[in-house]
Amino acid sequence: MPSWPFLRKQADLDGYRADFGAFLASANPNLTKDAVAQELIPHVQSLFDAIDAAVAKSTDVYPKLMTAASHMPMTADILAGAIAKQFPDKFPG
Repeated sequence: MPSWPFLRKQADLDGYRADFGAFLASANPNLTKDAVAQELIPHVQSLFDAIDAAVAKSTDVYPKLMTAASHMPMTADILAGAIAKQFPDKFPG
């Protein structure tokens, strides 16, 4: 069972999803806080997995970090789509 400081860090990292979602929703009407937060679940979970592996001194830390990073292009696609929709005159087609 993880110790309290680790659980606190887990809560902080999970809270980032909501904070980032609120920030992006305030900047773009095509995004909602909840949609962004939901989209980030796989990324945050894979970060938890990488942190667990690092703490355990596991040999699979690097692949787990790569998995966490691999989720970001999906996030970028969603953000790019929302920005293009918000500014159609700047992103024709």
